[in-house]
Amino acid sequence: MFAHGVDYFTIQQIDSVTVLKLSADTKSSSYQHKQREYNEIIQLLSSQHPPYVAFDFSECEFLDSVTIGLLVQITYRTRSLGGNAVLVRLSEMIQDLFTRMMMLETRKAVWIRFDNLTDAIRALPW
Repeated sequence: MFAHGVDYFTIQQIDSVTVLKLSADTKSSSYQHKQREYNEIIQLLSSQHPPYVAFDFSECEFLDSVTIGLLVQITYRTRSLGGNAVLVRLSEMIQDLFTRMMMLETRKAVWIRFDNLTDAIRALPW
């Protein structure tokens, strides 16, 4: 298992799952900074066969539209490489936001949700 911090995501590898833990305040980073982190994540996922990503929302208190766009892009890229992405530890507020945006019930970007990382890892492959 390895971990290294970036301002927007904390990246941790647990077995074959890349855990992307969102920061508490996702709106504090500039668009350029988010794009740099996105590029780093895509490069990392491109080296995994297949890539599995768990977006960990345990510390996330707010999502802006840029963040949601990045989550969708990372998910699409992961799936194009034969893997998948899931959502873990969603607060009720964040879950309501996804539901209102119709991103949990439509084919736009459907994610499986898990209460914790242990359950997500046990359920592989997604």
